[in-house]
Amino acid sequence: MNHQRISRELLQKKDQIASIALKLIYKNQPILTNKFQNPDSSQSLRDLKKLRDYLAEAVQNNSPELFIDYIDWVRIILNNIVMNDTDIKENIENLQKAVREELATTELDDFFQMSVKRLKHPANKPTSFFYKDNPLRNIADKYLSYLLQGNRQQASQLILQAVEQGESVKDIYLEVFESVQKGIGRLWQLNELM
Repeated sequence: MNHQRISRELLQKKDQIASIALKLIYKNQPILTNKFQNPDSSQSLRDLKKLRDYLAEAVQNNSPELFIDYIDWVRIILNNIVMNDTDIKENIENLQKAVREELATTELDDFFQMSVKRLKHPANKPTSFFYKDNPLRNIADKYLSYLLQGNRQQASQLILQAVEQGESVKDIYLEVFESVQKGIGRLWQLNELM
């Protein structure tokens, strides 16, 4: 398989592939057509384009695992919001049909089959980004706690005190802000933000 060529074709024909996949979804689930006034501008189309983009990146890097990781990530979000694994499986299969139709190839079937197979197992939930060896873990924990409580002033004071006590700005950014941003992303993905 020429991964670079197929990845390029996926991106060159991205709109056609996403449109075909969306039409297949609406054909199999007509109730969705009624839900969206203009199906071509729907969230489903944007989601399919993202799915296609991650597929292209995984193909370019000859890494089905990269595509499977994306499927795991997105299914945690979608399971918490609107979509179950059966719907996700159907979207993957519709994208597979669209790719076969538009690119006239079955060379990517392994990518699709592996991702559908992955759906039979529980999603790998992301772990915390507050590593035990993070020298500023206590500050990061408190900072996140203050942010989640809406205590901006306390969060700001905590950081200013850390700098006054000799922590470098670089370490604050890397060990506190970066860890907290990843932590907030994890909480958002797991639908645990209030």
